[in-house]
Amino acid sequence: MEVIPSDHPTLSGLYRAIWRSTAREQRFLILLSVIVALLAAVPLKFQQLIINSMVESADLTKLAWLCAGFFAAVALATLLKFALNYRRMVLGERAVHVIRDRLYSNYVSDSAATKDDLPTRGTFVAMLTQEAEAVGSFAGIAISTPLMLLGTLVSVLGFIMISQPLLGILAVIVIAPQAFVAGAVQARINGRVGERVQAMRDATDRISVGQLTAADPMVTEDFARIFTVRCRIFFLKQLVKLILRSISAVGAVGLLFLGGWLVIKGQTDIGTVVASLTGLTRIEGPWRELIGFFRSASTTQVQFGMLLKAMVRKPAVV
Repeated sequence: MEVIPSDHPTLSGLYRAIWRSTAREQRFLILLSVIVALLAAVPLKFQQLIINSMVESADLTKLAWLCAGFFAAVALATLLKFALNYRRMVLGERAVHVIRDRLYSNYVSDSAATKDDLPTRGTFVAMLTQEAEAVGSFAGIAISTPLMLLGTLVSVLGFIMISQPLLGILAVIVIAPQAFVAGAVQARINGRVGERVQAMRDATDRISVGQLTAADPMVTEDFARIFTVRCRIFFLKQLVKLILRSISAVGAVGLLFLGGWLVIKGQTDIGTVVASLTGLTRIEGPWRELIGFFRSASTTQVQFGMLLKAMVRKPAVV
């Protein structure tokens, strides 16, 4: 992966490095992501038509064709997601391989030159295994994943908004506060991630230079610090999930009440309400994944910054 020298790399710097190294593969993933996102609302439309067909008529042939269309849309989306996920994983693994090669070759050449700022062997092992894995794997999902998730949200919300604007507005109201909560908590998680990575490096350093004939109390302290930091991260992550699920539950109840009221008033049909409720439920998955991606991107930015110094010792391009 081509990297951009900087003492404090930004997320945009990480993305520039990824794009310069994997642009051709990313273009194909972007195309697949757009198609998958556009297909997200198609099953909802078929569901709406199927339910209304059952309520309004007894045309079995029409019902069969609608069910066949529903199945075809779901099957196509499933196959495209399979292709997309497989290509993402392959691209991510290729990036991991390149990063490890870069780290190893730089470490060996710098060892021969006896550089003063060469990382200790323990830190190097941690960089070569855990940190390289995390940063490299992110390259496979960096662009296509948020594009597909955001596209899915827009596609589904667009369907709900077109079918019944009031239900669409309610869906937007349910989603909006979740973004604020996720962003606020993630800022606190980022600081914990850097602390955890540094603690792991310290522990591996002490283990690699020690004689391993007696327990080193400093290593024990590092392990305790890692445990404490990870518990704090777990608490913050679960807190976010609790808040988001509570908001989603309130939104579902609100949509059922508003949808039922609109049906009673004759301003919408049952199929639209059911499809909208399904759409809101379907939004929750991509929305949680998008929040998870945002968390992963922030974490990777921290890890990328900690790897950067060892990766730019000599220029190279994937």
